[in-house]
Amino acid sequence: MILNEISRFAFSISSPSYKKGSHWRLTDGKHTYPTLMSDKAFVSKVNSGQVSFRKGDVIICTLHTHQQVTEEGVISEYEVVEVLKHLPSGQLLFDVEMP
Repeated sequence: MILNEISRFAFSISSPSYKKGSHWRLTDGKHTYPTLMSDKAFVSKVNSGQVSFRKGDVIICTLHTHQQVTEEGVISEYEVVEVLKHLPSGQLLFDVEMP
């Protein structure tokens, strides 16, 4: 493994996944990342309807990035460890305090 890092990121939700073990598609505005959603509390809120999404929603999260070198080149895997904040579409980002 060449990189094993935990950091905070803000992403727009391109495509949530409701199947266990499936990857969500998150975007930073330039790139889209297939991302494993490991925050069980957040997933539980999504599954129970306490959290819903619409175009333009943003999550601020703790992201675990794994990278390794294989014969095919660098392989990157992304995992949301914790969703710190869900910002519904239209909420002004400069009004948001970081957790």
